[in-house]
Amino acid sequence: MDHKDLVEVLLLHGLYLVDNPEGKRADLYKTDLYEADLTEANLNGAGLIDVRGAVFFIADGYTCIVQEGFITIGCQRHTKEAWAAFTDTDIEEMEGDPILWNKHKATIFSMNV
Repeated sequence: MDHKDLVEVLLLHGLYLVDNPEGKRADLYKTDLYEADLTEANLNGAGLIDVRGAVFFIADGYTCIVQEGFITIGCQRHTKEAWAAFTDTDIEEMEGDPILWNKHKATIFSMNV
């Protein structure tokens, strides 16, 4: 999928989220989004499970991507080991919410890709 096609899918998904009859739920299953900039993209409800060796999901407004060896939450991409070692202060310094991180941490680490 090229950039133009991805933009179109995301625009239609945005319409879908506000119940616009012209909208369409995004189906990005097995799409390679490796270098896609999804900053501020609302993918709530999008079909994203098992996208090219990764698990994508939305948790409390944050886009989460779990890949072999790496976890990306929002714009922060780190190794699984680094995420495991982060303190609440580290999460706050990333402009994250440690309460949300602690709420979802076990689920995120339980995902295998």
